[in-house]
Amino acid sequence: MAATEHLDEAKKALADGYKPDTNLMKAVWGRVSDARRHLEAIGPESPAYVAVRGLMNEVHLRERKIEIVCIGITNHLMIKQREILTDELEQYYLNRGILVSIELSGPDKTSMRLVCPLLRETSIERILHETNFFTHLRRAGFKRVVLGDNEEYARTYSIERT
Repeated sequence: MAATEHLDEAKKALADGYKPDTNLMKAVWGRVSDARRHLEAIGPESPAYVAVRGLMNEVHLRERKIEIVCIGITNHLMIKQREILTDELEQYYLNRGILVSIELSGPDKTSMRLVCPLLRETSIERILHETNFFTHLRRAGFKRVVLGDNEEYARTYSIERT
């Protein structure tokens, strides 16, 4: 393809289905990756390269907005995953006749407080050293967990990735 043909195809790709919206979740971005592919096929020696730079700025802008949407969706899904995990943990302990209260906190629900009368220093040490409990919580995006027995004993752990 000639440079002008690539340029025309890039313009078509950016226009194809493009529907901007103030709510980024509702916007339709066009065929951004196709536009990028066509623009990258035009070298700097081409007379069309000046137009390429302007369109490439538009590609970068749209890619950044798509990235923002993806980050927002991922964050929302991770919060939901932490809520589901909490419900499943409570049900797991309840099925075994163990009364457990689990609360999530923080703007992204990355902190967990697990309270159970059976959680004393010895049992918490066993959880810490003999299970993958914290590994699973870390994978779910938790950053902090508090384990305790109600009021007398509680330990706080930072479980962020290092």
